[in-house]
Amino acid sequence: MVYNKSGKTLIQQIHIDSEARYVVLLRPGTYTVDINHIGMDYSEDVPKQVVIQSEITIRLGTKIDTGGLLPQRMPLPMLE
Repeated sequence: MVYNKSGKTLIQQIHIDSEARYVVLLRPGTYTVDINHIGMDYSEDVPKQVVIQSEITIRLGTKIDTGGLLPQRMPLPMLE
């Protein structure tokens, strides 16, 4: 999600592809980037202010915890 500098007005919703990539084209200015916090989504990386300049590419990597459980290895039973 891209908001204005204050983080109050939504400028553009970001659509992430199947490989977790996205591209956002913005006019020069200062913006606040955040996640949409659906369900248990959480990230320590955002909200974050970014300054966009003409003809400059900005890369912003964000780790998102979706609240899902990672598969755990079950201990094998002891054979006697």
